[in-house]
Amino acid sequence: MGRDNPGRRFPVGRRLVRLDLAAHGAAFASCAAGGIIVESVILVAAATHHAATIAFRLLSIEKLTMQTRPKTEVAFSVLQIALCMCCVVMVLVVIALGTHGIFHGESFDAVAVAAFALPGSVAIATTAGLACGRASAGEAPSRVDAILSAVPTALALGVAFCDLGIAAGRLDALAGLAAVLVLCVRTVINLGQTLD
Repeated sequence: MGRDNPGRRFPVGRRLVRLDLAAHGAAFASCAAGGIIVESVILVAAATHHAATIAFRLLSIEKLTMQTRPKTEVAFSVLQIALCMCCVVMVLVVIALGTHGIFHGESFDAVAVAAFALPGSVAIATTAGLACGRASAGEAPSRVDAILSAVPTALALGVAFCDLGIAAGRLDALAGLAAVLVLCVRTVINLGQTLD
């Protein structure tokens, strides 16, 4: 009789974890590029969320492989540190741009904002799949975190298409700052799940 192998028990889940990482990586690149090109605060904030999600996912994977793959653990740790530093810098950028945008918001290309944010919808789908039990318990994000991870994309699409009677640039700034608060909540949730 063969030994019970967690990797065999969750083949679909493992593939979905990889797909989720790839989806968030693509969404990060798209939002980061859009944040620079369109000068959108919410796109920069969304990029920060995608980078943080990758770091959170690697943290959970590292927890599972820490005893069996020390070299993998070192690689994950280095990548996590780089991602965390990137997130901190981007959060500071969002706060600075958002604060400025509230008082000096300018119009922007709404269609471009939506286009750059759209890859985030794929990441939302893969994260939802993980949260709904298609991965092992250690690799699956909490459902609350899965919902919160969808907020930046929803905010970006809302900024692009909703007319709330507020200047587009100001609404973009407010959405970006709101996304930073959501990221703080997600960080607490994921650290709590990792330390549990």
